[in-house]
Amino acid sequence: MRNKKILSTVVASALAATTMAVPVMAADGGNIDVPVTTKTAVIRVQVPTKMDISVNQFEMGDGGSQIYSTPFDMINRSEIPVKISVTSTAELKATTKLVGTKADAESSKTEGEVWMAVAAETAADSYADGAATAIKDLTDENKNVTSFVQGTDADAAKGTANQTFYMDKSGTMKYKLLNSNEAAADIEYAQFYELTLQTVAGADALAALIAENDVYVAAGAAADGQDLTKEAKGTAHTYDAGEKYYTAALEATAKGDVDSTKLYVYGNGDAATDGVAAFRYIGKLSGAQETWTKDDITKVSIKYDILGVQESKYNDVKADCVYGLYAAVKGPQVSITENGLITVSSLTAENNFKSLTITDKTGKVMEWNIAPAEWNTDNWDATNGGTFTVQLGEQWISYLISQGGTAEVTVTLKDDSTINSGVVTVTQ
Repeated sequence: MRNKKILSTVVASALAATTMAVPVMAADGGNIDVPVTTKTAVIRVQVPTKMDISVNQFEMGDGGSQIYSTPFDMINRSEIPVKISVTSTAELKATTKLVGTKADAESSKTEGEVWMAVAAETAADSYADGAATAIKDLTDENKNVTSFVQGTDADAAKGTANQTFYMDKSGTMKYKLLNSNEAAADIEYAQFYELTLQTVAGADALAALIAENDVYVAAGAAADGQDLTKEAKGTAHTYDAGEKYYTAALEATAKGDVDSTKLYVYGNGDAATDGVAAFRYIGKLSGAQETWTKDDITKVSIKYDILGVQESKYNDVKADCVYGLYAAVKGPQVSITENGLITVSSLTAENNFKSLTITDKTGKVMEWNIAPAEWNTDNWDATNGGTFTVQLGEQWISYLISQGGTAEVTVTLKDDSTINSGVVTVTQ
């Protein structure tokens, strides 16, 4: 990304003024207190509620992968662009060991070794990247593929992989009313804003209401799946006695706290061309093991954090995305999971590790070594680079939670450039 500098020149002109005697009059002063509110956007990202994943040793009905899954499709139906950080965690049998490359699994002489990865779509229904035009051709070298990394200690029987997506705002924004007898749990990821029905006596009252608030307009009384029209603050709308006019809370209500006796608005926009993304799982199993079953890889959990972003921020990064995937950016990367496992990957001899800091929710920046943390450098060295992990200890986790519960990791590389994990919520 380029840094842009805007230069402005101020030209000073000499002004001649005539001195005049001006009478001075005293006036009473005053003050005004103005509360500051937070303007929040209506965010909704449609994701699957279930997904099929299987160990497919004989590559049956798939494109050459020994780990099969249906796609995890994501559609941004929000009024702003979003960033989606996805962490996939595989639970493994004690004897199952993750290897770093597809080639390692193909040549493995050891039972239990497996290469497992996340493959992001590069276009609708396509995973092609360069010469790799089919699933069977994908390897850890492809830009849209992220390999799982084995955990350590308590997480030794787990592997994680992280990908980040940026998705454009809805092409045509639409809004829906969540009626009192509808279940919020039945709607894929959405933010719900409580609505307040306003008493509007006529055109002047409506104009005054819209002058001060965003107003959601319904064609009639509340109904299931009812469409709403949003009239943004400061705009205009023609009054109709048959319509209902609502204002929305500034803060979203958590899905679990939605009150069935109240009304809410949520986003339901049409997807833009750059507002969709998807991924699936792929893998290669060691031929040294005669039989592979679901007991070798027992479960995959998908955690996704959705964050609304400024349109200017989205415009800065979209050129670095392929079908939404920001992991298409080449070079070293860093991530942190909710339980404090930091992964620094794709380090090279030229772009190797120099230092690591952690920022808490208050903005305080700290060196990693002010509290215990366990490093695993089996796949990294100071000469050639590679991948290493750092598991933050209990003292670190407790501290981060006490300061608001988030962490952001920044790694400085040998050339003094930096890479960043983004902000992640940390739990015990």
